[in-house]
Amino acid sequence: MLKLTYLSLLLLVILVSQESVAKSQNNGRSTCLLQDPQNQCGDFCLSKIHPMIELVPETNSKLKKVLGEQQSIQMKLVAVQSTVEAQRISMQNSLNDITTKEEFGAKLGDTKEKLMAVIFELKNQLQLQSTKMEDQDTAMQTKLIGLNSELKSQLQYLQTNLESLQRTITKNFAERLNVTEEQLLVSNSELKTQLKEMDTNVRDQDISMQTKLDAQLLAVQKKLEDQNTALSESFEARLNGTEVKMEAQLKELQNKTENQLAVLENQLSALQKTLLETHSALYHKFFYPKFERYGSRYFYFEHTIRKPFDEAAAACRGMGGYLAAFKTQEELEAISIKPEVEIGYYWTGIKLNMYDEFISTASGKPASVFMWNLGEPDHDGECIAMVYGEMSDFDCHHYNNFICQSDNEI
Repeated sequence: MLKLTYLSLLLLVILVSQESVAKSQNNGRSTCLLQDPQNQCGDFCLSKIHPMIELVPETNSKLKKVLGEQQSIQMKLVAVQSTVEAQRISMQNSLNDITTKEEFGAKLGDTKEKLMAVIFELKNQLQLQSTKMEDQDTAMQTKLIGLNSELKSQLQYLQTNLESLQRTITKNFAERLNVTEEQLLVSNSELKTQLKEMDTNVRDQDISMQTKLDAQLLAVQKKLEDQNTALSESFEARLNGTEVKMEAQLKELQNKTENQLAVLENQLSALQKTLLETHSALYHKFFYPKFERYGSRYFYFEHTIRKPFDEAAAACRGMGGYLAAFKTQEELEAISIKPEVEIGYYWTGIKLNMYDEFISTASGKPASVFMWNLGEPDHDGECIAMVYGEMSDFDCHHYNNFICQSDNEI
């Protein structure tokens, strides 16, 4: 195996050198050298036969010597590889300076002669090391064969001694067994007598112990009953206290829950109100783009066109609304201070019915919010208008501006 390794390394060195020369001639490039992986060796131990243990240090010493020589060979191979690499680099540098074919041939011949000299020297060293290794291997095989024969002789000797020792032990054991049987018969009789005496003593002690245990058991039972009574009373007292405490905690938790629910309901109401207002704002912005918000309601003010009461009501209906009535006094006051309303005449949706009641024409419900001018109503007409921000009754055929509302709730 070692010879094959050395020959493989030698062939790799030759191939790498030739390939480097060829590639230098073609394009001036170089290749990477293959590195040889290290060999790993295992140790063997012989520890079973005591007489042969003394040979182990000597064998280990020889093995270490062999390993040292192998390492020396590897170092020499590395040195040779370094030398070849240096020559390859030198040769490549020389080739870079070659200008003619004759110079290239001369350089190549010189390089081949040097390479053949290195290869020849390497072969001689490998041959010497291989011969030396074979001699050492033959010597080791011879020693191992002698060691094996010696081990077999000692094992046979030990086996013979063990058989003789076994026969002697068997004979002595049989003699001692006979003597032991006689002693056992005598001891058996003595043991029976002692067992009877011990049985009597044990019975007496058992009766005495049973009496003591009965008394102790009664005392323990009474003590347990007293403790059980005390524990029951203590448990009932604690249970009552716990129930009271739990009722208080439950009531407190219930109050907290009710408060939290009230807060949540308020928040929900506010959120619903906000959502309704947002929805209403979006709805009116989309369907009633001309209407303005006052409080929670939407109104349209016609400032340029004047119409009789019925035509004004029809115009509001045409926009999807109704002539306006008012929900609260604050709402009416906010509309009355609008600059255009303060200086104009505007129909509202309030009218006197056959029963002499003021009603909203949008919902038919009685009107409840008014802001009359001084001396009004004076029954000059059935329809109500805002004159300079306050209410007056007019003839329904009078031409006025008008106010519309988007809903018919009022």
